[in-house]
Amino acid sequence: MGNLLQGYVPKVFRLLVAMVTSHTRILDSRHLVKKNLLQLVKKVRTLAMRRLLELFQQHDHYSFSQDEIEALFVGVVWPQLGQQRSEVIYQPTPLLRLVHLWSKNLRYHPLLSKSQPDQPDRNLIDDIITTFFTPTSAPPVVAMVMEVIGHLLLESESEDAADVEPLEVPGCTILQGETLGKDSEAPIGTQLLLPHVAAILGHLRSAVQSIGKAGGRQTRSKLPMSELNILSRISAYVEDPQQSAVLVGMLLPYLRRPAITDHNAQVDILVTVGNLVRQVPDPKACWEQLAAMLSSLEGREPRGELCKVFAAVAEKDPSVKEIATVIHDLNTWDRKRVEEPDYDTRLSAFKSVNQAMRDWVALDTTFALPVIHNCFHIVLRIEDFSLRSNASYCVTQVLQKMEDASSSQEEYKKVVQGTILPLVRKGLWSRNESVHQESVSLLAAVVRTFSSRQYFQGLAQLMDEDVEKDFYQNITHIQHHRRSRALRRLINVCQTGGINPSILQSFILPITSFILNDPQLVKVDFLQHEVVQAVGAMAACLPWRGYLSLLLYYLNRLTQNLEGQKTNIKLIVAVLDAFHFDLSVLSAKAEDTPQEEEDILPKEEEKPEEEEAEEEADETVEEEDEEEEEDVVVMETGVDKEKAEAEMIFETLTNMVLPKLHKGLTQKVKSEEAHKKARLHADSEEELLRVPIALATVKLLQKLPGKVLRNNLQGVLLKVCSLLKSRSEDIRETSRSTLVKILESLGPTFFPQILRDLRHCLTKGYQVHVLTYTTHALMKSMEERLEPGGLDRCLDSLVEVFNEELFGKLSEEKEVEGITSKLKEAKSSKSSDSYETLAKFVSKTSLARLVLPLKEVLDSTQKLKTSRKVQDVMAKIVSGLMKNAGLTPDSMLIFSHGLVTESLPLITAQVKAKLSAAPPPDPRLRPDSCLILPPTPQRPGTKTHVSIKTNKHILVEFGLQLLHHCMKRGHLSASEVLHLQMLDPFVAQLYDCLRSKHVKIVTMAMRCLTWFLRSPLPSLKEKVGKVAAEMFLILKKYGGAGGSKGENFDLVVTCFKALTVLIRDVKYYSIDNDQLRVLLQYAEQDILDYTRQATAFTLLKAILSRKLVVPEMHDVMGRIAELSIKSELDNVRVQCRQVFGKFLIDYPLGKKLHRHLEFYVRQLNYNVEAGRESALEMIATVCSSFPQTLLEEYAAFFFVPLASRLINDNSAKCRKLTALAVKSLLDKVGIPTRDNLFTITAQWLQDDNKVLHQRLAAQLCSLFVEVEKLQFERRLPEVLPQMLEVIDPDRYETTSADEMTKQLRQEDHLLYSALSCLVKVLQECPIVIRGVEHRKDLNTVWASVQQHLLHPHAWVRLASAQLFGCLFAAWKPEELVAMETDEDRTPKKKRKLEEESVVEYLRDNTMQKLRDLSADFCTQLQSSYLDHDLANQVIKNLVFLAKVIRQVTPDTAQTDDVTDQSGDVTTQTDDVDDPSLKTDSRKRTKSVSGGRKDKRTGNVAGNTGNDDVRATGSDESTAIDDSKRVTVSLMWLFRRMNRLAKFEAATAPKETIKRSSVIKLLAAVAMDLGAAGIGPYLTFLMTPVLREVNNVTPQADPELKKLSQDVLDLLKTQAGVQLFSQVYAQVQHTGVARKEARKRRQAVEAVADPKAHAKKKIAKNLAKQRAKKRKIEEKRPTKKKKIRLADLAILQ
Repeated sequence: MGNLLQGYVPKVFRLLVAMVTSHTRILDSRHLVKKNLLQLVKKVRTLAMRRLLELFQQHDHYSFSQDEIEALFVGVVWPQLGQQRSEVIYQPTPLLRLVHLWSKNLRYHPLLSKSQPDQPDRNLIDDIITTFFTPTSAPPVVAMVMEVIGHLLLESESEDAADVEPLEVPGCTILQGETLGKDSEAPIGTQLLLPHVAAILGHLRSAVQSIGKAGGRQTRSKLPMSELNILSRISAYVEDPQQSAVLVGMLLPYLRRPAITDHNAQVDILVTVGNLVRQVPDPKACWEQLAAMLSSLEGREPRGELCKVFAAVAEKDPSVKEIATVIHDLNTWDRKRVEEPDYDTRLSAFKSVNQAMRDWVALDTTFALPVIHNCFHIVLRIEDFSLRSNASYCVTQVLQKMEDASSSQEEYKKVVQGTILPLVRKGLWSRNESVHQESVSLLAAVVRTFSSRQYFQGLAQLMDEDVEKDFYQNITHIQHHRRSRALRRLINVCQTGGINPSILQSFILPITSFILNDPQLVKVDFLQHEVVQAVGAMAACLPWRGYLSLLLYYLNRLTQNLEGQKTNIKLIVAVLDAFHFDLSVLSAKAEDTPQEEEDILPKEEEKPEEEEAEEEADETVEEEDEEEEEDVVVMETGVDKEKAEAEMIFETLTNMVLPKLHKGLTQKVKSEEAHKKARLHADSEEELLRVPIALATVKLLQKLPGKVLRNNLQGVLLKVCSLLKSRSEDIRETSRSTLVKILESLGPTFFPQILRDLRHCLTKGYQVHVLTYTTHALMKSMEERLEPGGLDRCLDSLVEVFNEELFGKLSEEKEVEGITSKLKEAKSSKSSDSYETLAKFVSKTSLARLVLPLKEVLDSTQKLKTSRKVQDVMAKIVSGLMKNAGLTPDSMLIFSHGLVTESLPLITAQVKAKLSAAPPPDPRLRPDSCLILPPTPQRPGTKTHVSIKTNKHILVEFGLQLLHHCMKRGHLSASEVLHLQMLDPFVAQLYDCLRSKHVKIVTMAMRCLTWFLRSPLPSLKEKVGKVAAEMFLILKKYGGAGGSKGENFDLVVTCFKALTVLIRDVKYYSIDNDQLRVLLQYAEQDILDYTRQATAFTLLKAILSRKLVVPEMHDVMGRIAELSIKSELDNVRVQCRQVFGKFLIDYPLGKKLHRHLEFYVRQLNYNVEAGRESALEMIATVCSSFPQTLLEEYAAFFFVPLASRLINDNSAKCRKLTALAVKSLLDKVGIPTRDNLFTITAQWLQDDNKVLHQRLAAQLCSLFVEVEKLQFERRLPEVLPQMLEVIDPDRYETTSADEMTKQLRQEDHLLYSALSCLVKVLQECPIVIRGVEHRKDLNTVWASVQQHLLHPHAWVRLASAQLFGCLFAAWKPEELVAMETDEDRTPKKKRKLEEESVVEYLRDNTMQKLRDLSADFCTQLQSSYLDHDLANQVIKNLVFLAKVIRQVTPDTAQTDDVTDQSGDVTTQTDDVDDPSLKTDSRKRTKSVSGGRKDKRTGNVAGNTGNDDVRATGSDESTAIDDSKRVTVSLMWLFRRMNRLAKFEAATAPKETIKRSSVIKLLAAVAMDLGAAGIGPYLTFLMTPVLREVNNVTPQADPELKKLSQDVLDLLKTQAGVQLFSQVYAQVQHTGVARKEARKRRQAVEAVADPKAHAKKKIAKNLAKQRAKKRKIEEKRPTKKKKIRLADLAILQ
């Protein structure tokens, strides 16, 4: 009805005022009113007041008349105000709510200034504040009054204040002009509050004080936003200095609290402080607090207000005006780019700070403290590299000034201890890698400056002048092994005890924690291991308080997060292992203490209330007070200090740490309350977090007296074992690993107890599978610490567990797919492996106990499957017994002999039961009772008799296996008489076993005889003939076709091995010729059978070693030779070559030798590559093993065929093997023979009509160089002239179109071979390069090679670059510079005489050479076929040229370069871009200028346009005016490199070879320039590096980024921080400006030329589509890439 009441507002208003007035007067005369009506009257008045509030709220535009306003005040306001002055008000009254409504509307503000008729100097707001703003007022009332004050201040400053027309109120004090003149321009609401500023500030001060005194961190850190707003606005009108100082002192500490992160609250506080500080008598009293905020405040707006506060202080105290200006400049932001800092202003501020510090005579803390805090803000929170570098440099300058000025102790405490070290510690805890590294470097600077102080002496031990050993340099190094080295150094220093414990906690622990928390370093296992060791070493140095805090820190992490639990457990173990507090004094007390008192963990909840109260009281006391109290107790009672400390540690562990661990381990989780089928899906994270607590508990219990461990260990073990019942695989796996670690900590002596608890908990169903699996894991973990006999106590229990899995119901369950698919522990059987571990540590007396249960299984079963399981288990037992260190050879032989002879006294329980069984009852006797049922009738007929000896042969086989392994593993020695005496009785048993009907027994007996035949046994000499005859009978029976299958195969193979040993090692027995023929026949057959080839070759080698001869031997060797070529298996060919090589060397062959050698020479043309490789291997073997005289006889016979394969063979591997064979031949023969072979090579080299001959000769010359090395110099007069003809560029100018492809390939290969030969010559004979004898020919070589630098073939380019690398290696840059200078100073006549003699290549026209070579090498880097070898060689060459250019043209840096609008560095005249020089550039070889370029690829491979055009004219263009030529300079070189890197980044961002090469070149040149010369070139050096450092695209290569960062650090070191920062900011600014200009240009183009813009977008989308299709095509396996002619030229 609000709109409908517009016309009735005056009547309603008057009615409501009349109602309130009348009812107020009734209440004034309440003594005349009935009591039952008073409440009704109050309710009516309250309802009328509410309606009046609604009227003022909804009809705020109504124009109230002066009579209405007067009636309102006379009838409503003044009467109620007078009543409420004498009452205690607990809730806001209707009158106060009306005033609150008026304060929210600017139109009603004059109503608050209306004065009373009897008191014209007091207005309504004065009465309201006086009445309701008292200490006795309730908090809601005071809060509403504060809202009124806030509305008066805030609404007056709103944007709509000017548009609001206030009411005309009679008797308004503001309109009468009674306020102060200086405040008359203030809004009405503010003017109303000015008289009450003191009262308001007093209330705010009491509020701040009450909040500061309140308990709890959260309560202390909170300030109401409304009161802060009021305080910030009213503070501008404060004039009381003392009150201002008090408020400033109370408000500033709140800004340093981390809980205040709201920027608005920070701004309000700072605005208040800025207003109040102008009234403070001594504003510098809060200077240190204001300075500290420069490092704590983060927001841009709060920091801006803080700068204003500094400016306000500077207005009050002009002495700090300079530092206030510096602080403002250090926090300025770019006006154009609002999100970026103003780099220029900030860097200039740093420069002025550094200059001011240089002028200091003594340290100015007033200046230094704000600068230090601001620098740390930049280090900790700003990512810009230049600003951070300047900030760090500024802090180091302060430290250096303190050292130079010998600062006082007070300055040291204020600057270092109170400012720098806390901020460094804060940076060390940062997760940001850059911040952490900068903080470590600052810590190193502090330590380096104050290393003489005792506090830093421990940290100074970590420093070293050698960078490789310095801790601070290596701990943040990019290479992980350097960090590991730093950690090892830290461990060594900690072990010596030279570091203060407080330093370890404050500085070293954060450094190690960073490595633990870094996501990248977490994956580096060896580094994490070193950190764990370092934390343990630090824990060993800490006092109890520090040790306890470190332990609790890692214990709390156990229950916080699953990530990193493995490392966290290692850390806890390391800390507990470092427990260095002596509790031995408590051992006697612990032994005397009753068991009930030592059962610590369960008794936690039964503590009396008094003790709990005492503990709570103790926890609230500060650490310092606790230490003082402890000292007092010790002094008063007179108890020994060590014992008191031990008792305190014991009480802390037992009363605080252990109960906490036990509670975390035993508390219930939700999954325990769920149904067993739902537990698998329940949240198991809590269980996973609490499992590792058990290990920490056990570790801690081990540090306590032994009885405490025994009484409390059982509960922990049972809890872990019960967790193995979980259906969650993760929980079981974690519990199992924890149990393993517990056992490793406790030792093997506790294994029986753990096994007992496991068997008690895991009893049924799937739990039994878990039991066997866990038992195996525990046994495997104990192997390193177990000793023989260590498992005898629980051997029977273990055997029961294992046999249940192998032969019980569990074995049947493992065959059920439904069980094995759901349960990891049931998928495989671990009992066999566990038997092996058990046998490894069984004692001599328990061997029978180990074997007896298996014999019982054999006696009770007739199943083949079960017997085979027993065989497998016995094989594992044999393997374990061989590793048993407690069993001597004689005990094993006795045990084995008993098994083989069946004389071992193994009487099973079943046999005993049969022997002691009672006879059956007589059927004729009466039964005991007629109610007993008769026995079940049996099936008629006779039962099949089962013999107990059915599986007896398995035990015999077990004994033979044991005997065989004893011989094989070296437990028995043929030189020991005792061993031979004990082995001799076995001969008869083995001979009997050879005639057994069980094949496995025969096989094992044969294997034993293989070793027995090598020992001089008397019984064997007597029976060797019978044994040999038995072996041939076995071969006859089982060695035929189809007979050797299954078990028979092993028997035949073993028989052949035994015969091999018999022939080779038994000298006192020889087989006859018939037996030899039989063996050769078997061997010939077996060679063709791949399953028996190994034994056949071994047998043949044995026959050859005895030099046994029969006519069939040569035929067999012939087949061996053929098989060495034709076999498809590599190992067969190798074996054939070995056998045939032995045959050639050991047997006298006479004339047959030539026939065998000729056979292998003919196979060099074999059509299969593997056959050719085998022939080459054989020839190489002949060359290396034949005598020199014999080899020289066949040298030419081998040399010519091998040489022809160097070029005729299509296989690269065969060509490589051929080269190795030729080198072996040349190395073995004498010099005369080698000269004859070189004569043949020289003839081929001189054959100009056949390219292949010359190519072959060039390759052979390379091999001669590799063999002869320096001796090859004598052949240079014969070789160099021919090489000059081969590499002559004019030779490759004309080629017919028909023969182009084939001919060009041959020529390219010839050229590459010649250049490679020259490379090897110069590498092996470097003295030739600078020699005078061959200088003329070498000059011609260099001229030709220079023209081949841009040859289309990549191999030719690489060889040419390597040749120039050899040339540059023979020169020093200083030599060329000196020659160039001397040449300029030499008179013309003298120079003419020198030119008539032969001048070295680089000395002749040096500047021209520098220009040409630099341009050519730069062009080589532009090739799209660039590989790493060529790139590295080109970079090396360019580095040399850059060094020469720098010294030849040192002043071109100032005149040679300008910067274009795009930010790229350009030269003012550049021949590459000069059209006049392009037309006159010199004539190239045909690879560039002639027909070859146009005929083959159309341009130089990998380049487009004029990339390969030389930078300057040549000798043929000397007529060009010198003014048009560009003097080559470093600027020109850097420009080319920058363009190259920029082009690759734009066109091929996934490829990095060119950018990496450019950055490496720039780094090398920067190192050569040094600090003095790097300045003019720093912009050019930094541009490509910064592009890669700032690259955040997905295609960014991490390796390239790391390389760029390292180079950037190098540039920083070389240039200095100030120059580096200036150039860094300039390059950054230029890059940003270029990007913005490009965006603006694109935006303008989109509006100005939409058609062209649309075409570009379409072209861009089409390019994306083509790229996507190309990627799909590349991934298709059937897609074949088309081979272009250019690809053939480059790649083949």
